[in-house]
Formats: sequence, structure tokens, C-alpha cells
Amino acid sequence: MADAAPAYNFAIRGLHWLMFVVLVVAAAGGVATLYLPHDSPLREQVMLYHKSLGLTLLGLVVLRVLLRLASGTPAYKPPLGKFNEKVAGLAHLLLYAAMIALPIAGYVTSMAGKHEFAWFGYYPVPNYIPANADLSKSAQQAHLALAIALGGLVALHLLAAVWHKLRGDGVYQRMWPAAKA
Repeated sequence: MADAAPAYNFAIRGLHWLMFVVLVVAAAGGVATLYLPHDSPLREQVMLYHKSLGLTLLGLVVLRVLLRLASGTPAYKPPLGKFNEKVAGLAHLLLYAAMIALPIAGYVTSMAGKHEFAWFGYYPVPNYIPANADLSKSAQQAHLALAIALGGLVALHLLAAVWHKLRGDGVYQRMWPAAKA
């Protein structure tokens, strides 16, 4: 096993795992709404939390990007090699892009479709999108495609984490909650 690799700082690791939980719960809510009757009060409540968690995820990913830019990334120890570093960089870029685009597409779907809402039922979410049924439908299709893509990217991310854990190369420990920064 490699020597302990430097870990991300506590804030980055905490945001990573918080975002994972928010993403899983939001995704479960989104899938659940597909199976609930369209006019059901339960569906409306689940959809409210799905939308609220999506906006929360958007805020968290922006915060995480800012923190990551400010703090940098720990070096790989031992180095991964150019190919693995490029693949990892591309995978992370795609994960971040999907985590930003997905809630934006959901927001456009809601607002263009005249489905305004309050964040967790308390704070009205400003509507900057004019009502437009075609735009809402297109954004909804993009939202679904992005959700599927993000699901695939998260699955690949999990497989990569397992691969690194099995290899014992220290990459897995960089983001593990108990890691020492």
C-alpha cells in the first residue's frame, strides 16, 4: 500500500459527502415523482423537495468549486501517470458540469412551465424565465438526459473509487471523511 496521500481539506471533503447525500435524495425524489399520480398532493410535496434539493445542490457545487479553486488539489502520491490524471480531470469536469446544468435545466422547466415554488416551502424562488411551454418541455427533456448522464458519471466515479481502493494507491483516501489533511 502506498504511503498516505495528502487529503483534501475538511471543507472540501465535507461538501463532497453532503453533496452525495443531497444528490441521492433529490434523485430518489425525482424518480418517485414519475410513479406518483400527477395530481397527487404527495407528488406535489415530493416535487417541492426535489426542486429545493436541486437548488441546494447547485449552491453547494458553486461553493465547492470556489473552495477548490481557492485551496487547490492535493498532489497524487504516488503520481497516477499522465493518462490517469487526464481521465480523472475530464471525469471531474463532466461531474461538475452535470451538477450545474441539471438543476439549471430543472429550474427552467419549472419556471417556463409556470410551476413557481418556494425553496422547501419557505422562500419564493425568483422567476427569471418567461412562461413558454416549448422551452419548458425542452428543458424537461434536457433535465432527464442530464439526470441519466449524471447517474452514469456517478456510477463511473464510484467504480473508480473502488478501483483506487483495491489498488491501494492512496487516491481513495484523499476524499474519505476520516482522512487527515
